Amino acid sequence: MMVTFPLRHYVNSVFLLVFLFLPFVIANAPLPRPSFTSGWLPIQSQAGDNSFMSIPHYLNELPVFVQVLARAVDGPNAGFLFHGVGSAQIDDDRNVDYGGVVYSYNEQTVRLWVPTFRNNYNRGSVIYTGGSLWGTPHYQVSHSAEVKVDAWLNDSFPEPDYSSEWFQFSANNGVNSFKEIRHGLAERPSFVRVQYKDLNPTNDFLGYTYDAYGAAQSDDDTPSRSYHGIVFSFNGNFVRIWAPDRNNFNNPSAYVGFAGGMRDGWGNSLFNTYFDDAIVKVTVWTDSFPTPDFETNGSLQMGYGNGLDNYREITIPGEITPELVYVQVTAIDGPNNEFSFYGMGVQQAMPGTDVNYGGLIYAYNDTEIRMWSPDTSYGGIINVIDGWGGEINVQTSQIANVTVKIWQTAASDPCHEDNYEEIDNRYRSSAFSSSHFSNISDLICDRDISLAWYRFTSDAGGEIPTSCVNVGMCGTQYPVWINGDIPDGVGINTVEACVNKGGATCCDETIFIRVKRCTDYFVYELKPLSSCPMAYCAGDLEPCPPGERSPTGDFQPGCSDVFPELEHPPLLTHKIDQNIAYFECSFVPLWSNTTSLVEWYLDDELIKYKYLSYKYHTDELPEHEYKLGSTVTCEVSVSYTRYEVFGYPKQSNAIFVGVQILPSEVTVWEDGLPSNVSIVTTIPMRCSFLLRARQNYYGLLRPDIVFDKCQVDKGYDNAESPDIVNIYAIKDCQSEVFYTNIVDVIPSEDCSLSITQGYSEYFGVNTEDVDCGSCCGTGDPHYTTFDSSGYDWYGAGDFVLHQSLSRHFQVHVRTWKCWSVTCHCAVAIRENKDVISVDICHGTFEKAAPKIRKLSEHRFARGVIVRKSTSGKEFRIEMPSQAAIRVVTSSTHLNIYLDVPGDDFQHSDGLCGTFDHDSSNDYRKRDGSTLSHTGRRPDAFGESWRIPAGESLLHKLSDAVEEDPRQLKENMTYCSCLGEENECHDSLKDFTDYSYLTDSWTDITDEIDVETTESRTKRDLHAASTNTFTEDVPFLPATLTWPTPSGITEQQARQMCESAVLNSTAAEACADVQGVDLFVGVEGCVEDIGVTDDLAFLAEAVSLMENECVVLTMKNISLYTKDENGTVIGPPSFIFEVICPSQCSGNGECINGTCHCYDGYDGSDCSIDTTAPPTLWYINDVEEHALCDVREDSCQQISVIGDNFLNSEYLVCLYNVIHAPQTTSHPIGEPLKVDSHFNTFREVTCSLPNPMVTPGDPGVTEGSTVSTIEMYVSNDNGVTMSGGLLLTTYDSKCRHCDVTDGCIIKTDACEIEGSCFSDGEYHPYDNSRYCDPTNDQYEWTTDANWVLILAVTLTVALVVVLAIILIFFNRSRLCRRMKTNNKVHHKEKEEEIVIEEQKEPK
Repeated sequence: MMVTFPLRHYVNSVFLLVFLFLPFVIANAPLPRPSFTSGWLPIQSQAGDNSFMSIPHYLNELPVFVQVLARAVDGPNAGFLFHGVGSAQIDDDRNVDYGGVVYSYNEQTVRLWVPTFRNNYNRGSVIYTGGSLWGTPHYQVSHSAEVKVDAWLNDSFPEPDYSSEWFQFSANNGVNSFKEIRHGLAERPSFVRVQYKDLNPTNDFLGYTYDAYGAAQSDDDTPSRSYHGIVFSFNGNFVRIWAPDRNNFNNPSAYVGFAGGMRDGWGNSLFNTYFDDAIVKVTVWTDSFPTPDFETNGSLQMGYGNGLDNYREITIPGEITPELVYVQVTAIDGPNNEFSFYGMGVQQAMPGTDVNYGGLIYAYNDTEIRMWSPDTSYGGIINVIDGWGGEINVQTSQIANVTVKIWQTAASDPCHEDNYEEIDNRYRSSAFSSSHFSNISDLICDRDISLAWYRFTSDAGGEIPTSCVNVGMCGTQYPVWINGDIPDGVGINTVEACVNKGGATCCDETIFIRVKRCTDYFVYELKPLSSCPMAYCAGDLEPCPPGERSPTGDFQPGCSDVFPELEHPPLLTHKIDQNIAYFECSFVPLWSNTTSLVEWYLDDELIKYKYLSYKYHTDELPEHEYKLGSTVTCEVSVSYTRYEVFGYPKQSNAIFVGVQILPSEVTVWEDGLPSNVSIVTTIPMRCSFLLRARQNYYGLLRPDIVFDKCQVDKGYDNAESPDIVNIYAIKDCQSEVFYTNIVDVIPSEDCSLSITQGYSEYFGVNTEDVDCGSCCGTGDPHYTTFDSSGYDWYGAGDFVLHQSLSRHFQVHVRTWKCWSVTCHCAVAIRENKDVISVDICHGTFEKAAPKIRKLSEHRFARGVIVRKSTSGKEFRIEMPSQAAIRVVTSSTHLNIYLDVPGDDFQHSDGLCGTFDHDSSNDYRKRDGSTLSHTGRRPDAFGESWRIPAGESLLHKLSDAVEEDPRQLKENMTYCSCLGEENECHDSLKDFTDYSYLTDSWTDITDEIDVETTESRTKRDLHAASTNTFTEDVPFLPATLTWPTPSGITEQQARQMCESAVLNSTAAEACADVQGVDLFVGVEGCVEDIGVTDDLAFLAEAVSLMENECVVLTMKNISLYTKDENGTVIGPPSFIFEVICPSQCSGNGECINGTCHCYDGYDGSDCSIDTTAPPTLWYINDVEEHALCDVREDSCQQISVIGDNFLNSEYLVCLYNVIHAPQTTSHPIGEPLKVDSHFNTFREVTCSLPNPMVTPGDPGVTEGSTVSTIEMYVSNDNGVTMSGGLLLTTYDSKCRHCDVTDGCIIKTDACEIEGSCFSDGEYHPYDNSRYCDPTNDQYEWTTDANWVLILAVTLTVALVVVLAIILIFFNRSRLCRRMKTNNKVHHKEKEEEIVIEEQKEPK
């Protein structure tokens, strides 16, 4: 006969027996406090969108550990905490109860889901303990709860003893869905975490991380349900992990398991996801982890059968405040013997007699832990079953050892300053008589205090008395004191407190409170008292009565009410005098018999004081005594000089010494316009402040924002002047998850004042994506608008492809007749003052060579880049705004691919449509009306964007425009402000990754010819005579007829176009990219074949698909290449590995993005036939025989147009002198090699070493006025050569040349000694000879008047010489006469001196 007891008695008895044998330890080193804690937030299951919650933590770093707790607010487990889990093992597709909180997290946010009805059953709840499947005591189903998130960063969590790299791991991968990781620490870990992420997340799930759990509560045996997650266990050497794996279920309606996520029965399907392929990280702590503050010894067994209990309660010691609680379940048998699994806080099992389920569920509060284990024969306290890990080491065990571990953090220790409130009231002293209060309302009452921990901090003392306190003391009527001494030790003790209401025992009412002895003080957990006036006592020093003061700190003895007080508070100001900064505290002095006391405070801490006589009423605090990051105040109190009692001090206004940032949070859009913050200092100071963006790209390859400065320098003279910091969003055209960038403003070490340790300010920057647009015009031509409308337009002339309505940006195209339709032959792109064109309109149809020209006369703005592909067939023009155009050229037409930044979103017009994500208004005409058209021929729309003749960018230089604020400024630098990893560039474009272009593209920006108005006019005149372009009325082709002349039907053409796409190397990869339409180019391909009967257009269907694939791939950050840690390290290489130039022209294989050509072909796109030499068509755009006038050109850089040019080091030009009658410097009949430059696939520039025509030096060297050479081009360094083309170089000063009549001397010029002279031009060294074409065109003519002129000249010269001789003769006679006179005078003077000497007496 079984004797039963009431459940309460049974539980208490079990606890008593268990607890006696469960030793525990108290650790002195607590677990570090969380880096973030959310506080308790209400949440509701079955509440639609409100069953999902996103909690930002703003740590800007992936936490190493996240704890999500759900607290029951009602029911038998009210106040108990249940752990959340990282993935869901059940949803609403089955009619069963389930519950819990599922969570994931990234560098910014924690997401929470609780059950909701979505499409089947509303049986889910936040709190669910398992019902009949688990131990039934305290069974609960609740829809309401509170949730809290705690998160720890690496630097605030113990250093792990083992940490794996992120490694790939997949569900539904057979035996590979199980993995054993050796940590090798040779001891059972104290703590283990297994984190995992989606290997290929979509944009909404970038960086989100999930935590593995300790039991499989579901498997693949149940139809029509899904389960998710990773199970793990550990022992002293290994960590084992299992992912879902479909092994034995044959019902095709079942869902397979997934490595992570949840389905639609959670959070109203908001941000629901599931994935097979994950990256996983295992982290293990042993000795580095704090010792648990409480730990059972592991001998407790739980389970089903053998007389064991499947429900247990463990009491938590009173001195422990649990912060982290884990229940460890260790196998005692089976393949996982001695491996430990963690218990869980949720129940998500599927009931059924043939379905195994398991795990241990637990919950806890401050005083006890409740644990439930399975209560059926098919449930296991350890359960990892056949739907997991390829059936490797699976087991279900009904009995296991259970260990409870509890840690408390510094935050849960009541001694920590954040966990108690201070009470500073000296009148609570047991020595203070309440009779000193004049009003009964002044008596202290603790009836309304909150239950919390308190510390008494007044100078009267901080301890509640432990002996009787008389009635009417402690500032109240009925004092509360502690009956007995407080036990020694560091733990929390419960003590008896007494209320003295005047009874004989001094203890008329008893209260039990908790107290903890801290290092040098006590903290008390105080409860509200029953009535008023009743209060807790604290301290034993006797304070002065209200209104009195004393020299002993306002305590007895010496209390007095004789003291003066200031009428007004002092005034605190900051001043600078002769470049010396200081604070001044000024006040209105009192009488002459008073002394003032000035006290200075930094953050309420006294740092300095000074006594002043009545004569002084100011005091100063020099700069070296206050700190940046502190609040300065002064207090002034006054006393009578003969007394020592100072009155109550009056406090000044407070001044914070620091930095102000306005606004504290800004949003910057990816539209090119900056946002800004202003930085000012609250007082003048000399200091530099450094901007440091916290290094978080949120999984991105590059920073998301940049700044125009990373340092702000403040001085005494500019404190109040705000420094403006401009912030720009990188226009990366990527769809990223919204998050806030945190930017710290940190004072540097060179400040003129000291700095409070750790002081800095910060501001937040939110970035908002603005979508980029892509449009293209290909073939004859077929257009795809920004919003994906497809149509054909066959007008001939100049048209607006795109124009921005918000900035100075246009793209114009020119079309010419090709076959029976039209094609692009030129495009010009303009941004602000820069205009660049790509043009084949100057050439002959099917033999045109592309020319790229700068159509603006000033130098390019910063950020303009022009690139050329290796094949010379493609050009990419990038503008500073990050608009770009890619032009694929051929000898017949251009294919144009335009990308515009978000600047133009909702601000676009032209053939590319409106770019507003609304395709219904794409056909908006120039007059603003919208054409309603559903076919592929909106002709009225296309015609409306015709540009009048002579007005397009291709005809005239651009007009002057006002400066666009988005335009890159000269001498401006943009920086990421990442400290040591700071990255600066002179263009925002440089922060966008173009590495995928570097291998196959060459920067030719500095090589582009500048075209002036004059040169453009000449080109247009020349082009008009050589090409097929006209600006007549639009050419509209006839309706297509099938089959084509060669017999191709429309159905065959479509099949060939589709097959070309599907058989391309990129098709398989691009099919997996969201949004890619593999057949986007098929309609145009079919029409092109019908018009031309040419299968070459099959390649254009592939190219259009490849372009769309690249555009969408580059936008999708989830597809980018990642390292083993899941960090983005580069653009998505998988796409560029399967896309090759021109699909290798059908003459090679595309391998890893490179064409491997078949024998007989070469070139980056395998388009060069190596069995044939190049073919030459034109020299300098002239067919067969070209002419070059040295008066207009150097005639040394020769443009050769042709076909089959190979861009390689073996490409050379050669020439042979055919005719050079005036010179022998170039031997006739010997081909000579000269340097060549590969311009495009149709053009090579040959550099002649010397001019073929050179002027002579009459009488010294003989020159030449005409020379004819034959030019050749070779792909193999001259082994085989092309056919030759003639080039005649001449001097038009005396020669007139044309191909028909050759070169003849002009009638009004001479050709003498190989040089040209005009009529009447003299010999450069002999003015007696000159050119007289009427006399002789090949010899000098002597001037008849020259002899007479010479005779006259000689006569004049003779007269001049005779005059000079005569003047010289006369001058010589005069000089001799003067010399004789000087001698006579000198002799007479000497005789006078002698006579005078004789007259003097001796």
